[in-house]
Amino acid sequence: MYRLTSIFFIVALLILPGCFLFGGNDDDPKPAPIPPIEQLPPLTTEGKGTFGCLINGEAFVSYYPNTLADYSTDDLIDMVADFRDLEASISVAITPFNREEEIYYFPSSDMQFSIGSGEDVCDYRAWDNIEGWVEVSDFNPFDEYVSGTFEYTAVNEMCDTLRVTDGRFDLPLVW
Repeated sequence: MYRLTSIFFIVALLILPGCFLFGGNDDDPKPAPIPPIEQLPPLTTEGKGTFGCLINGEAFVSYYPNTLADYSTDDLIDMVADFRDLEASISVAITPFNREEEIYYFPSSDMQFSIGSGEDVCDYRAWDNIEGWVEVSDFNPFDEYVSGTFEYTAVNEMCDTLRVTDGRFDLPLVW
């Protein structure tokens, strides 16, 4: 019995300091959560391949954005971003695209958003009540990129109202 008690005491002496060294203290301040606006990519004009926005206050950042530009024939810029971890995608298109204009309001800018999968999909398309704008801050066909900002609100009677704010993109052009 003495030997079992001694072994228990030795094991306790070895384990307890580790609990104090590595155990968390509930009184320690927790790091503040990062505000959604700070989770978005910075506003850049270099073709960095960034796309993000706040959707109903929640940060959506795409690591898989792409854009298509065909200003010579269709006068079109179409940007698509997937948010694969959220099963969502967003599309912002400008047609007709005119290099002289900077801000495009719906319907010359077409905004679409889809979230969910299977039967739980919420789609916000051109036929829904959409109000918004896209601003092209830099269109550079020589260095092949387009940059800008966007905002819109979409109402779909089957889903919640969608408020897209602080949208930004800096995308390489694909001709």
